[in-house]
Amino acid sequence: MIINSSKIFFYRRDEIVKKIPFQKAKKDIKNILKYIGNEQNDQKKISMSIHFVDSKRIKQLNNDHRGKDSSTDVLSFPHNEYDGKRFYIGDVFINEDIIESQSIEIESDPETELKFLAMHGMLHLVGYDHIKKEDEKKMLKKQKEIFMKLGIRND
Repeated sequence: MIINSSKIFFYRRDEIVKKIPFQKAKKDIKNILKYIGNEQNDQKKISMSIHFVDSKRIKQLNNDHRGKDSSTDVLSFPHNEYDGKRFYIGDVFINEDIIESQSIEIESDPETELKFLAMHGMLHLVGYDHIKKEDEKKMLKKQKEIFMKLGIRND
């Protein structure tokens, strides 16, 4: 089943636009959401929010919600609310301070890393996790599949 509409609300600081070709990334991120929604066989219109925050803010969120006093790259908070028109799957918070350095570490580029973090967060919103080894394998396989199917990255 094809989702006829998806919407992502982006909350960002101007710094992210200076580091990454944001408009192109935004289009691919919307396509990732459509792909994930179609995989869930959801006929409803879906929406979510992506918040770009600094390391200090994501550390605070990680501590408040997960009891971990450390920074991280991405956090997801599922909501699963339906207002009669649109199914709101939740919020993804991306640490914009580490996108560039993390992309260098994995020999990628900041734009692709941003897309990966958004996709990773979205998969958490729909139930994927990587706490157990077997779940991690499923999530890694799904991430690779999405990037390949959408032509974002082939390895």
